[in-house]
Amino acid sequence: MNTGIHWARQIVLDDPTDKSLLQYLAENAVDGVMTVSIAQLASALGRHKRTVTRAAANLEEANLLRRERNWRQDGRQAPNTYVLTLNVSRIDLAS
Repeated sequence: MNTGIHWARQIVLDDPTDKSLLQYLAENAVDGVMTVSIAQLASALGRHKRTVTRAAANLEEANLLRRERNWRQDGRQAPNTYVLTLNVSRIDLAS
């Protein structure tokens, strides 16, 4: 089993969208890194883009991932890069 998937399954989160996003990124990331747009994530998870943005912010605040914003040469935003914090041991983040 992929280390990222195993790690993500151990994390306990209250919000099901946060958990779904974490698992999706873990399943599809290469070496814990994935560059993808919010629109693509929203489509994959069946959620609104704003809901996915909020979930990513929650995961970043919990130190489970780091978002790196990318920019095109013309100044427009490109898809973000998500880096999973795989060195975090099993955590219970449920309130």
